[in-house]
Amino acid sequence: MSIAASVRMGLAKKKMQHEELASKLGKRRETISSWCNGHSTPSFHTQMDIAKAFGVSVSDFIKWGE
Repeated sequence: MSIAASVRMGLAKKKMQHEELASKLGKRRETISSWCNGHSTPSFHTQMDIAKAFGVSVSDFIKWGE
């Protein structure tokens, strides 16, 4: 499982840029980039927020990375 892949898939599926997701989450664009590149991993609470920003369940969000 790769949260990095889940974030990348969500961005692609929702046609969203790093800046837009960062704005929705109150994070910096660099943080989103770090997640996408696998350099860091968001906390589970943040993963829940990411799923909400993408409009999907947490389980669906996580499945994107499988």
